[in-house]
Amino acid sequence: MSVLKQKLKTFLALFSLIVFTSCSPETTSTQIKVISSGAIYGTDDRVDANLNDSSIVEFEGKEGDLLRWARATAGRIPKYAVTEDGNQYDFHDSKINLCGGEKFSMQKTLPDCTGFLVAEDLLVTAGHCMKTQKDCQKYLWAFDYKITSHQYREKRFEKENVYKCKEIIKNYNGGEKDSALIRLDRKVTNRTPYKFRKKGEITRNTPVLMIGHPSGLPLKIAPDGKSQDISSYSFYTDLDSFGGNSGSPVINRETGLIEGILVAGKKDYGEGSYCKRVEIYNKSSAGEKVTKIEVLREYIERETHYSNVENTSSNELVVDSTSGDLVEEPTPSKDPIVSSNNIKVSIKVRSKDGYRYVYFDMKETSRDLLRRVSKVTYFTNHSDLTSYDRRKFFRSRRTFLNNQPLILDRVEVVMLSGKIITVNGLDIH
Repeated sequence: MSVLKQKLKTFLALFSLIVFTSCSPETTSTQIKVISSGAIYGTDDRVDANLNDSSIVEFEGKEGDLLRWARATAGRIPKYAVTEDGNQYDFHDSKINLCGGEKFSMQKTLPDCTGFLVAEDLLVTAGHCMKTQKDCQKYLWAFDYKITSHQYREKRFEKENVYKCKEIIKNYNGGEKDSALIRLDRKVTNRTPYKFRKKGEITRNTPVLMIGHPSGLPLKIAPDGKSQDISSYSFYTDLDSFGGNSGSPVINRETGLIEGILVAGKKDYGEGSYCKRVEIYNKSSAGEKVTKIEVLREYIERETHYSNVENTSSNELVVDSTSGDLVEEPTPSKDPIVSSNNIKVSIKVRSKDGYRYVYFDMKETSRDLLRRVSKVTYFTNHSDLTSYDRRKFFRSRRTFLNNQPLILDRVEVVMLSGKIITVNGLDIH
């Protein structure tokens, strides 16, 4: 009888060890809800973004590109999951309740969305990851949450690798254009932003890869996907993705350019008795939705152009590279200004070789207001000047003969919201 009791005790002990090791979440003070999307197609080919791992070089052959892309990819972290401590943030991670044998079952989790740099202070993510200014204030964006990083091991981020959201420049919350462009609180100077498609269209069966934080895990690369079911603003793919990959960059493996943003997908996990098992789908049933990067292209380029012009000294001469036109020059303080609703247009007239050149300049208008401008039209008695280019918001030129009158009838400023602000003009002598 004592032998049977001893065997029963041993069995129960082993059973408890198996259950609690492979199927129970680690006890933690913080549980982060990961936004859901994704699953496995065929074989789970996700790999850690361990840049010393030779397998990464094997599937892409561009170690430098992968290093650059991984460094430009960030994870969204709720502020409640971190504690500020001097020059660092200590964080409280958690663990997915995966069954034993599931890939990455022993790794900790933290980010609940992914984002990626497209300019020094501009980050793209899914629209449902950054809906309102309140979301902007509730979350941080952290780089280098990788399995090999000391951040992961020591549960802390240096502040230099963590950024706040300053503002949401553009958001499409859900739907066909699900995407968001945000401005970070400062420039990211030690990472190279992604390059993205600026013309043309992705075609069916284009090979793509993805970098992000599936289920909040340390940075992973899903290397083997194809584009399918292409529509005006989105396409589908068979990349292995999960909740937490929302906002991940989907990269064309042939060109190295961003094609889109991962935003949705099939069910991630099936429920076991005590733990979760990954859902497996056929490779032919591509169900991961990607928003094309082109839906944000206009806003990215506008903000980039604005930054380039803003950083130019007011005493420099700037020439439009496409036309050779002078678009900026030193201006005396006596130049007249017309204004309405905080839109300010200054007017500068210069003469040379029998011609006069008038420059319509909006540099007196606040930066925050100019960011919300979509189009500016200057109506004159000769012809109208319309500009969608933020560089020309600062300076547009009209040339006319010295003996001809020029009248600025009005300036119409169309805001991104659709509102039109009209500024009354004046006679130019």
